[in-house]
Amino acid sequence: MSTSHLRRFLVVLSLLTIMAVPSQAALAYSACSASALKMGSNWLVPLWKGDCAQFASSLRPSSEKLGDGSRGERFEVPLVDATCLKATINSTSLTPDVYVYDDENFTHEVGTWQRRGNQASSVVQLRSADAVPVLYVLATSYGPGAQFGDYTLDLRTC
Repeated sequence: MSTSHLRRFLVVLSLLTIMAVPSQAALAYSACSASALKMGSNWLVPLWKGDCAQFASSLRPSSEKLGDGSRGERFEVPLVDATCLKATINSTSLTPDVYVYDDENFTHEVGTWQRRGNQASSVVQLRSADAVPVLYVLATSYGPGAQFGDYTLDLRTC
């Protein structure tokens, strides 16, 4: 079995697991929420067409240290019957940043990105939804070096 087939199998298996198992409580949810499951260092957040998820979390010294010294949290987002994702991050205690990638190594950034004050967003429009596309979201702070504080991340199909 190839790596991509194994990865797809694991995503489908994870989706089935999420539907059968209650969500973990490590991230706080608001009224707009989808199930999430911690898979290695990533949060797995499947979204259906018209779906959304909001997370309240913190970047701390114990958060994953990125190459530029900043901290971040990673989200793996399978889009089920959807072709668009909007990721928005807000914070009053740090300058937030959010990036969306189309590869599991978080190296190929996609989407239209913008930042205004204490908010940053990225929108990705895919061409089709023949398979279940998976996008990878990195929630972090702007610029090199560690900034710590609370943030909210909104993931929604559009």
